[in-house]
Amino acid sequence: MKKDIIFNLSFSAFLGALIWALSPSITGYTEPWDAKSAYYYVALFVAGTLVAIPGKRPLWAVYVGVILGQFLYVLFFLSFGPLLPVGIVFLAAYSLLSFFAALTIQLVFTHYRKYDKERKSNA
Repeated sequence: MKKDIIFNLSFSAFLGALIWALSPSITGYTEPWDAKSAYYYVALFVAGTLVAIPGKRPLWAVYVGVILGQFLYVLFFLSFGPLLPVGIVFLAAYSLLSFFAALTIQLVFTHYRKYDKERKSNA
């Protein structure tokens, strides 16, 4: 279980930081939520999906990791001012997309495994 937590935290933190690192080249904006495209929302959803595909739990670590990765990227690579606490609240709110993506993947895989097990036992 501890390995799963470390995996989810580190992989999602990496992806969270990557979202911000790629934003200027993809959107032209340093802060991805300023982009006039769906880049930030789609990237957060994809990040949660990618972390959840291996099927490792707990999912809270995906949420915390994505927030942590984004926050650390902002802290070390961007200039910030007095609005940083507001930005953290926005990071937490937007990062729910990653959590819900991971939850969705987990539910789909759980349903599929259950269905597959029933199908095999009835065959």
